[in-house]
Amino acid sequence: MSETDFIISDLIIKDKERYTKLVSKFMKLLPGFIDEFKEPVESQDYVTLKSVAHRLKGAGGNFGYMQLTDICKSMEQAIKDNDVDQINALYKNLTDTRDKILAGWQQG
Repeated sequence: MSETDFIISDLIIKDKERYTKLVSKFMKLLPGFIDEFKEPVESQDYVTLKSVAHRLKGAGGNFGYMQLTDICKSMEQAIKDNDVDQINALYKNLTDTRDKILAGWQQG
């Protein structure tokens, strides 16, 4: 697996011993966070989607995953622009990023 196949929290890179327990809690929540996007993306419920994206945008930054923050920020803009194609592309990017984050977590 190459480095581009996984993402490690900036907090873990900064101080693994100090932040492992904290990031571990986020890892347990991450799959559910991403699952919350599926229904509003498919039904084009942009009010709910914007709320979900906003929550993950903050959580991503708080736990050292700026990639999540950046995707969610872009998603909020795509929702504002009513750009369905971009929203769908960002959702795919989000699920790919989740997989890379989970792979990075398993790398230890």
